[in-house]
Amino acid sequence: MKSICLVLYSHQPLILNHYRFYDIGKSSAYFNESSNCDLIQNLVKNKFAPVNKVLMDIFQNGGGDHFKVSFSFSGSTLDLLEYAAPEMIRDLKKMNEFGYIEFLSDTYSHSVLSKKYQKEFREQTLIQKQKVWNIFGQVPKAFLNISGYSISLLSSILPDLGFKVLLQFNTLLSKTKNLPCCVYQAGNNNPIKVLSIKNLVLNDFSLPLLGSERQNKIDIDSFLNWVKELPHEDEVICIALDYSNLISENIKESFLLDFIKKLPKKARKEGIGFCTPSELIYKTESESVPISLIDEGVKNELNQQELNIFQSEILTLLNQLKEKVYQTKNKGIIKTWFYLQDQGFFNELQAVNNVDTEKNHAVQSYINFRNILQDFTQRVEQTLIHGNAKFDGTDENPKTWEGKHSPILNSEQFNRLF
Repeated sequence: MKSICLVLYSHQPLILNHYRFYDIGKSSAYFNESSNCDLIQNLVKNKFAPVNKVLMDIFQNGGGDHFKVSFSFSGSTLDLLEYAAPEMIRDLKKMNEFGYIEFLSDTYSHSVLSKKYQKEFREQTLIQKQKVWNIFGQVPKAFLNISGYSISLLSSILPDLGFKVLLQFNTLLSKTKNLPCCVYQAGNNNPIKVLSIKNLVLNDFSLPLLGSERQNKIDIDSFLNWVKELPHEDEVICIALDYSNLISENIKESFLLDFIKKLPKKARKEGIGFCTPSELIYKTESESVPISLIDEGVKNELNQQELNIFQSEILTLLNQLKEKVYQTKNKGIIKTWFYLQDQGFFNELQAVNNVDTEKNHAVQSYINFRNILQDFTQRVEQTLIHGNAKFDGTDENPKTWEGKHSPILNSEQFNRLF
């Protein structure tokens, strides 16, 4: 029977404060608390909450025995939700009680260094995994590769971290003959199963507004017929959607939300089921595919990107800091370290279209980020000089982002949970 694996994901990087040279050594408030709170609260109110209501209605009205969904939130997103929108966490916990959802893992932030260094990737992934366990009581078994890591890197690390399934965005399987089209094995003797996320454009199944080219709903019958007619090898169809994009700025154009409302009942009538990624461990056969072939066409954004002078300098500063940060053994400093590595900040240093306004923005972003890193470097070094005692200001902004949960488990302790 054909099955749909539906994944909703979200990553929200933090917004930096305007941090002046004169703030160095005086303030560790790197992040704009007001802007971050407003951003996540508006996101929850206008986008996440309406989707949650639809999902909750499906589960409460008996659709849960047929409908399943998976969520993937970065650690920084979960921190923001805990701090500024706890109602979202409560909604997710209520849905979790029905037993039909799965939480996936990601890195804590979309870190530039975790693409270069295995140690950084391990640290961020383990702590994000811990975060999911603390909040939802689930130990993630599936990893969503939303940041462009190479499969060779992930397949060598993830099994040691307790993962069984890797969800990968790429078009390799649709272009390569004689390979399973959705689920495959990452090389011989590798326990990781790779689930290929279809590069599906739902607009291909959309109907335009009368007299307009704008889309307002999905022809769900055409979509389900497409699923049914896929080759036999495509037993599982994985669709990953950005949680923030299910509802557009104009709520009247929220055709993706309407699509999800109708999907469970319509799919049941067509004999199409739903599954979560970890169910593939036992339910789906897979063939072994050489790592070199899998990695074809999978790009590592950082290595492929031509760095400008600002990005090169910031990357050098981050490289110089990485060992010292972990030597502090200070949770607040390590958490800040994760936030400051986010790919989003790195991208702000680039003028894509090479126009004056973008160049000015890149320069101002560089100065701001450079000042923050200088102060952060001083905090790290002072913490090392004074031992591992908590440095003043660690929790200053925001006060609860360190969390009040159980201690972080090490890799060996995590493996005992499987």
